Amino acid sequence: MQKSLEMIKEFVQTVRGFRGWHDPAQVETLIMDMGINGEKPHELPGELVAYMGGVRSWVMPNQTAPYLSWLDSQGPFSSYLEIGTRYGGTFMLTCEALRSRNLMLEAVGCDVICRPVELGLYMDDNGFPYHHGSSSSEDFGRIVSGRRWGVCLVDGSHRYEDVMRDYRMVEPHCDVIVLHDISSDACPGVVRAWGELKGEGHGRFHEFTSQYFSDRSYMGIGVIDKRGFAVGEKSSRVLV
Repeated sequence: MQKSLEMIKEFVQTVRGFRGWHDPAQVETLIMDMGINGEKPHELPGELVAYMGGVRSWVMPNQTAPYLSWLDSQGPFSSYLEIGTRYGGTFMLTCEALRSRNLMLEAVGCDVICRPVELGLYMDDNGFPYHHGSSSSEDFGRIVSGRRWGVCLVDGSHRYEDVMRDYRMVEPHCDVIVLHDISSDACPGVVRAWGELKGEGHGRFHEFTSQYFSDRSYMGIGVIDKRGFAVGEKSSRVLV
C-alpha cells in the first residue's frame, strides 16, 4: 500500500506540474514516463519495454498524446466518463489533462474488475466514484443518463455487440464520445463498430492511429464530436 501511495503522489505531483498538454511531443514523453501497461508486450515496440509499469496506461503513446492535446484544445470540459478503466492509468492521465483546464472536473470510472489500489487512491483523493460492474447494468445506466457528460471513453468489452451497446447507451448523454482500439488487428469487433459509426456520420470524426510498426496495427483512438449537432444530423466526416 505504501508503495502504491508513493507512486500516486509522484504521479500527481509530476502531472499537475506539467504545462505541455498542447504539445503532443511533450505529452508522449509524459505518458511513457508515467508508465504503460505491459500485459500484451507484442503490441508494443522494443523501445517502449523500458516504460512498462508505473500507472500502466493501456495506450499507444504516439496515439494518445495527440488525442490528449486535441482534448486540451477543445476544452474546458466539466465531466469525464470511462468505460473500461483496467488499472486506471488512462483514466488518471485523461482526468489530469482535463483538470488542467477545469479544476472542478467530475469523473466516473467503470470496470468489471475490482478497483485497483492505485486507481482507488487517486479516485478517493479526487472524489471520483468507481462503478464495479458491467456497463450494461441498470445501476450504471442510471449514472450515464443522470447528467450530460463532456467526454466519454468506450473501452470495455471489445466484442462488436458490446461496443455498439455501450456507444448507443452514452450517445444521447455525451458531447464527445471516444472509442479505443479502432484500428487494432486484435480487436475486429471495435474496428467494425467504428467503421459503421463513421458510415452513419453523426458528428465530426477524428482518428489518432499512428503506429510504431510498419506491418501491424494496434489500438487506435476514434473521436466523435457531437457538439453542435442535432440528433441524426450528419457531417462531412472530416478525419485527422
